[in-house]
Amino acid sequence: MKFSLAIACLCTAAFAQDASAASIVDAQYTPSNSNEFGIIIGQRLTLAQTFVVQTTGSMTNAMAYIRGPGSNTANAPLELQIRTINNGKPSEDVSGSNVLASAFVSASSLSDSLQWVNFDFTDFSVTTGQELAIVIRSNTTRGEYIWNGDFAWPSQNFGNTYPAGTYAAGRAFSEGASSGHGGLWGDVSLCNSGCNDSAKVDMSFRTFVNAVTPSVPEPSTWAMMLVGFGLIGATARYRRRATKVAYA
Repeated sequence: MKFSLAIACLCTAAFAQDASAASIVDAQYTPSNSNEFGIIIGQRLTLAQTFVVQTTGSMTNAMAYIRGPGSNTANAPLELQIRTINNGKPSEDVSGSNVLASAFVSASSLSDSLQWVNFDFTDFSVTTGQELAIVIRSNTTRGEYIWNGDFAWPSQNFGNTYPAGTYAAGRAFSEGASSGHGGLWGDVSLCNSGCNDSAKVDMSFRTFVNAVTPSVPEPSTWAMMLVGFGLIGATARYRRRATKVAYA
């Protein structure tokens, strides 16, 4: 009995095991230009980028193309949050159930040049097609963090032509006093024109998901399972014969 049960458990385990792959890049957008648009300063401006999850699994971390505040050292770290979507915009909540993940990096850990900065947070479950938002913010009262993105306004006075964002599954939002939206999420706007020129903006980002998929048994595993089932069958037949002899 114990022998056959062990074989049965072994066979079941061979079918039930899952293969956990390493985290893979899921949703992403890499700007086509290297301009340093995207000032993130705690009491002035916060930025967000909405996106769509591509792979069901556990989201493990996210990255953004960012530079630090340079010599004008910030007095608070930079925070990346993953938030839920409300009516097409990132949730306004800075804590609670609508904030699915949060991670910080210190100002001193960031270069003065743009770089892909990683934010590790506690894993949480995501599903294909789920709409979420990356929010990057800081409570610093000095210094500026720069989050790189593609942007183009209908009219701009920079003397340069920058490409518009082309990420089809989301868009950028701004929030804060300098965005002209009363502290609520709104279009990224060109304040030199009275904050009335809405821009087409997409920020740089990469999200990473650990997808768990059922494993496919190898030939040796199939052979082991077939032997196991054969032994179970033989044990059952032996028991039936032994029972008949006992009652004869």
